[in-house]
Amino acid sequence: MDFDFSDDQEMLRDTVRKWVDKAYTFERRRGIVKDGGFSPAAWRELGELGLLGLHVAEENGGMGFGPVDAMVVMEELGRGIVVEPFAAVSLVATHLLNAG
Repeated sequence: MDFDFSDDQEMLRDTVRKWVDKAYTFERRRGIVKDGGFSPAAWRELGELGLLGLHVAEENGGMGFGPVDAMVVMEELGRGIVVEPFAAVSLVATHLLNAG
């Protein structure tokens, strides 16, 4: 069995890691936490990277990626201590769409 990430997953990891390292600095994170733990600007940036629809099926306007892809993203967001509610919103969005 091959447990290595695919080239696409490595590219996804690299994209998220670069955003975290460049745009999600300690000072920015501290300001976000001080302001309540959510940044509309950071959320918009995650959307521009295409991450907000990661788990959502393509027919519903999402990326249609699987759980390993989501884990790659969440691992990098965790590494950077990103405080936006990415995991919770990703999981809820999928269930809401499935519920109709």
